[in-house]
Formats: sequence, structure tokens, C-alpha cells
Amino acid sequence: MAFLELHNLTKTFSEITAVDGLSLSVDRGAIYVLLGPNGAGKTTTFRMIAGVTPASSGEIRVDGQSIEKNPTEVKSKFYYIPDRPYLYEKLTGREYLEFLINIYRRGDVDSLKGLLREFEISHRMDHLIESYSHGMRQKLLLAAAFMLNPPLLIVDEPLIGLDPKSAAILRRTLVDFVRDGRLVLVSTHQLALAEAIATRVGILHKGRLLAEGTHDHINELAAKENLEEAFLALTSDQDDF
Repeated sequence: MAFLELHNLTKTFSEITAVDGLSLSVDRGAIYVLLGPNGAGKTTTFRMIAGVTPASSGEIRVDGQSIEKNPTEVKSKFYYIPDRPYLYEKLTGREYLEFLINIYRRGDVDSLKGLLREFEISHRMDHLIESYSHGMRQKLLLAAAFMLNPPLLIVDEPLIGLDPKSAAILRRTLVDFVRDGRLVLVSTHQLALAEAIATRVGILHKGRLLAEGTHDHINELAAKENLEEAFLALTSDQDDF
């Protein structure tokens, strides 16, 4: 049994089908990167997995448990960073982390000293979040995720606002994060990020999973030399333009 299982997951909005019969399974120790053009259904998929948006039909199971039947227990197993996260701006960075520790009942701010220093935000931890730039907010959210150490980390567009140095730190940290048997789901438009960190890649288009597997499998399926060429070939043949 895989740690995360999606069975025929579907989401419709009025007459629009955002996600159409999506099924996949991913086990611990993997970084699964979901790729797709704008409007492919990536964010909707992640919102359904996180329990933010209810599915129209289908099933989501985390560690063998249905999120519909056991929402509280399932949500304790993951941490979700949306593409447009909300932060309590009247808290300092440190207060925000302490707030999460109280909510999740785990974590230690001191465990982040090295990462906060690398992200170059340690000197701002006692400043109000409202004074943070977009990139600093993203770094704080990512640091919070690693502090809470969830079995499943879901990140929608992790590189938004990050400078090249911080992006490199994040890539390394994500790879280290799954070595102890955790699972990371990432949605991104950055094909270079997918090539750098993904153990498996899914290509979503018009709500359907067109291809799924390792880089080499997808390249072979599309008869291309690299992931960028494979992605363009698989998605451009779908009456998209």
C-alpha cells in the first residue's frame, strides 16, 4: 500500500472539469513533481489532497486512511504550502513558528538555526511578517515545513519569490528531507527543478494525467532527449493552442 493514493479523483466547477479521473499512488522516500500548463489542474489537485477543496468524486487516502472519513487524523500527517499562502502579518517570524508548534504539537525553532541562516532571514525572525518581502515569506513557510517534519509535504510552486541561492538551498534540503522516508509533492512550472529533484514526474493536462514515471520513462514515451522537450511534445498535441 502506497503512502498516498488517489483513486479516480475528479473535480468539476459548474460545467468545467478541472481534474478528470486522476489516479496515482506514491510511496515514502519520493519527490513527486506534478507538471502541467496553466489551468491543467495542478493546484486543484493539491487543494483536494490537502482537504481545502472537496472532491466531486473519487477517493484520497494518506497512509491508508481516507481524508473524507478521517480528516483530522489525515491532516496531521502533512503540511501544505499553497501557491498563495496566508500568513498572520501581525506576528513576528518567530511567533509564527511558535504558533505552528502549538497547533501541531511538534517542532523546535532552534532546529532551524542553520537553515534560517542559509536563507538569510535569521536576523529578521523578531520582525513583523508584514515587513517581509514575498521571498522572505516563502522562506519562512518552507522553514516551518521542515521544522514540523511531516511525513508528507505538499508544496505548490515552491520557487516563487526565491533568489537563485535560496532555490539551490531548497533543492538540496528537499532531497535530504525524503531520505528518512518522507514524501514530497511539488507542483511547478520550473522544468529545471523537476529534473534536479524529482524521483517521479506526472504531466497533467486538462485535468488528465498524460504521462507518469521517471525522467527517462517520460523522455522515452515522448521520444525526446530531455524533460523540457518531452513536456512540450506531450502537451502541445492536445489542441491547446
